[in-house]
Amino acid sequence: MVQDNKQAARVVFEVWSSGQLERLDAVVAPHVVHHDPYDLHDAEGLAGMGKTAVAERIASELGRAELVVALDLTGEYSRRLGFPAWQQNLDAIGRSVYEPVGDPTLRATELVNQLMQHAAQEFQANHQPRPRNVLFEEAHSFIPEWNFVTLNQRDNVNDTTRMIMQARKYGLRFIIVSQRTAVVSKSGLSQCDNYIVCRTIDHTGLEYIESLSGTAFRDTLSNLRKYEALCMGPAFNSDQPVSIELDPPPAVVEVGPAPLAGHEAV
Repeated sequence: MVQDNKQAARVVFEVWSSGQLERLDAVVAPHVVHHDPYDLHDAEGLAGMGKTAVAERIASELGRAELVVALDLTGEYSRRLGFPAWQQNLDAIGRSVYEPVGDPTLRATELVNQLMQHAAQEFQANHQPRPRNVLFEEAHSFIPEWNFVTLNQRDNVNDTTRMIMQARKYGLRFIIVSQRTAVVSKSGLSQCDNYIVCRTIDHTGLEYIESLSGTAFRDTLSNLRKYEALCMGPAFNSDQPVSIELDPPPAVVEVGPAPLAGHEAV
């Protein structure tokens, strides 16, 4: 577990500071935060503030040596970010996307259960389970809070969050991405150890983060600029929350069709 925490720390740190670890020394915030390590991460904030960019870069770094499956209903990961479709290979390495059809809460439960069962077999065979990662994009679609689910979905969410709570010893990590904490299962969020919080003005979200970081950071969260974030948890090599700036992702260049013979491109 110590080694897993160190690996997660390196990944998130590289994502947010381009490998320049010394930059954190200048931005340590004044209030101490401590959580028990569960190797989970949460990215939260307003739309357009950089959540998906952060999630994509974390997934890419983890995918260098581990399986990362992003659950996404928006099509963004496949069409804009270039994630290949997941081929149901539980031992694969690399990032991929699963765009489920049908009830997303049920599909999330099925996927997590499949990964848990596979890792449990490794564990029972006295093998160290291979690290695997599940990314919930727009997490409220897959693990919504209880008052945002139908009766049929309630059991699915309960099953998924129960497995999240048991996942640590099986090497399974979760990245929970959402605009608002209010609509995401608190049973799932409560297992997160590391938080990357972009700008938010949602009252419920501010209260939730305030319960983790202290009252001094409420105004900070409302005034963050795009690609700025408040980060908390052991992955950041600090006992205190840190405010850092993310390098913007490279611009996406749209490539059009080649010009016809005899014609010049305009």
